[in-house]
Amino acid sequence: MELRDLGIKPSEVYLRMPAWRVVRFIVRELVILVVGLPIAAWGALNHLIPAAIIRMVAVTFSVEKDKWASNVILPSFVIIPFFYVIQIAAAWFFLPPVWILLYAISLPVSGLFTILYRDRVGDIRDRTRTFFLFLKNPDLRERLGSEGRAIIDDLTKLEPKTEAGSEAGSRRR
Repeated sequence: MELRDLGIKPSEVYLRMPAWRVVRFIVRELVILVVGLPIAAWGALNHLIPAAIIRMVAVTFSVEKDKWASNVILPSFVIIPFFYVIQIAAAWFFLPPVWILLYAISLPVSGLFTILYRDRVGDIRDRTRTFFLFLKNPDLRERLGSEGRAIIDDLTKLEPKTEAGSEAGSRRR
């Protein structure tokens, strides 16, 4: 509960954070952010209208939260290809055939990249926030790690009992 409230993933509690690893993380993520930004921007620009329409459809038809994914994915199979056809047809009037082909290839690739990039940026933001939280309060990290190890130890102690119980239960059947 506390991890969720703090926005910390359980695996982050046990990350080792020597200086060289922190520097490597920062450099790697900055390279990904800088190099990926133009591709993600291209994908976002080309998918701006279809994404807005899909979001509108999903909001309109998603009365229940568990229907959101279906109301995003299913319309995407129609709306995105429809817009690709329109965009490629428009490019036909302005670009030579080789550039049209490259543009057509770039549409789905940049669209997928944009989604992955957005998720990665969110992960970078979360991990950076967690890093600074632990840097500012090292006792918190130690306490959370100790609590996590205690929970794992308690579960490990239960394991033989549950295995014996399940074997006895399976013999009775």
